[in-house]
Amino acid sequence: MLQLEFGGQKYPIPAPEAVIGSGPGAAIVLAGAGVQPRHAILQSAADGSVSVRGLGAGAELSLNGVKVGTDPHPVLHGDKIKVAGIGIEGDVLPDRRF
Repeated sequence: MLQLEFGGQKYPIPAPEAVIGSGPGAAIVLAGAGVQPRHAILQSAADGSVSVRGLGAGAELSLNGVKVGTDPHPVLHGDKIKVAGIGIEGDVLPDRRF
């Protein structure tokens, strides 16, 4: 399992996915203008890689300043994610449990 770290908190990215949004079912809940209930999704693969994609036509999402649509984009250690203008700059870190 991987974790997204930002704002001093760590959020696990359960296999296979974690929704980012304002809704009660989101694993990472963000409040703010333009944040949809199911705004974006982080998906983890068996090989440990993580990707992010938007979940709708109006879901404003960027990765390292580049607009992301509904196609998955790989997220690497140190990448910056922005959801509806809200920066959740963080790192994707490998789980340290052995």
